[in-house]
Amino acid sequence: MSAPVTGRRPPTAAALAAEPPGRVEWTVEGVGDGLTRVRLVHGDLAYSPLTWAHVKDGWVWVIDALKTLLETGSSLPGPEVESAVSATPEGD
Repeated sequence: MSAPVTGRRPPTAAALAAEPPGRVEWTVEGVGDGLTRVRLVHGDLAYSPLTWAHVKDGWVWVIDALKTLLETGSSLPGPEVESAVSATPEGD
């Protein structure tokens, strides 16, 4: 995965640690034969913009993986990663 280069540096662990903690609440319930409702609320982030920016897109993947595990007993397949190395010596 690559990220665009900007003039700003990513926040440090110390900057994230300086923010007030958030609260994560999980609710898991069966809603039918082989079906599961997984609900996550990550609250108290109004004063934690760095934390919010780092977790806002990641929770979907966590919830999807947990839901699949609960319903099937198997984990989601890992992400497909493109090789950074060319398939030929001349480059692709």
